[in-house]
Amino acid sequence: MKKWILLIIAILIPVTGLVAYRVSSNPYYHGVHSDHFNGHEFYNPDVSSGKKFTHLLKWMWIRHPIKWPDSIPVKQYAKPPARVAGSELLVTFIGHDSILIQTEGLNILTDPIFTQRASPVNWIGPKRVTPPGIHLQDLPKIDIILISHNHYDHLSLPSIKSIEKRDHPLIFSGLGVDKNIHSINPSIPVDALDWGQCRRLQKLKFCFVDVQHWSGRGIFDRFKTLWGGYVIETTDGNIFFSGDTGYDTGKIFTNIEKQYGPFRFAMLPLGAYEPHWFMKFSHMDPAESVKAFGLLHAQNAMGMHLHTFQLSDEAYDAPDKALAKALKEDKIKPEHFRILQAGQSWQVPV
Repeated sequence: MKKWILLIIAILIPVTGLVAYRVSSNPYYHGVHSDHFNGHEFYNPDVSSGKKFTHLLKWMWIRHPIKWPDSIPVKQYAKPPARVAGSELLVTFIGHDSILIQTEGLNILTDPIFTQRASPVNWIGPKRVTPPGIHLQDLPKIDIILISHNHYDHLSLPSIKSIEKRDHPLIFSGLGVDKNIHSINPSIPVDALDWGQCRRLQKLKFCFVDVQHWSGRGIFDRFKTLWGGYVIETTDGNIFFSGDTGYDTGKIFTNIEKQYGPFRFAMLPLGAYEPHWFMKFSHMDPAESVKAFGLLHAQNAMGMHLHTFQLSDEAYDAPDKALAKALKEDKIKPEHFRILQAGQSWQVPV
């Protein structure tokens, strides 16, 4: 019965969405046409494959996800310092894609989510298995928030609201995502960027870059806002935060390395990849992340997008095992590509 209900919902969504698309324009962004914006929607240029509606139906019908534990306790690590000076780089994994980056006296937070569910409501949707590695109230003052895209597991408006009330950070996002954020408070400072646009803040430069993904928070807003990753340029080596991305041919990472590399440090996704035939357009498996690590010419990397919300079919610890296997096959020392536990920090070498 559950599968039949899912199929009915899946059929209704594209039909009603098509009607909405034809009668309305993009309510989030109005701009000139480009190689990734057709006047109504954003898209991934030069991508050889993508999800089809029939693929979604197939996955919903045949999927057999491996059950995760109901909850995973978090080890108590030392709280991060108030600030980190100079070229020192301290990263702390909070959970999923939420990472605290401290360098050059600035505190940067990526895709913060502290809620129990990655959902528009608190009673249904992917539920957190691992609690945040740092309680929100234990965060140091946040100067900058980087939002990769507006999916609910990356743009948590309740989390943004709490941090903004306390710290009043500057928020960087993709085009149109500022409208999502301003729905909770129009006065929140959000700088919405197109791919290739950069902003300088003190000694750091933040650039929004092209990755392979998509956007949407409901039935009618798919591809209406822009997704992306971030390059943080520093005097002691650049940092890359990918957000969510597929691998495809690897051209995305070759292009990023050519313009901004090599990298001192990269944050790359490792989870939500099974079944690969369906997930590969939007997410990378650990073997693909290791390939991306090589194409970026990164000295060190950490995995993210794992151990927090079950969004696909692989086991809780599958990314750990797959990463270890991929690193061994590529003869990369595991200390150069690490998985941190929630709350764990890493002082990244220069």
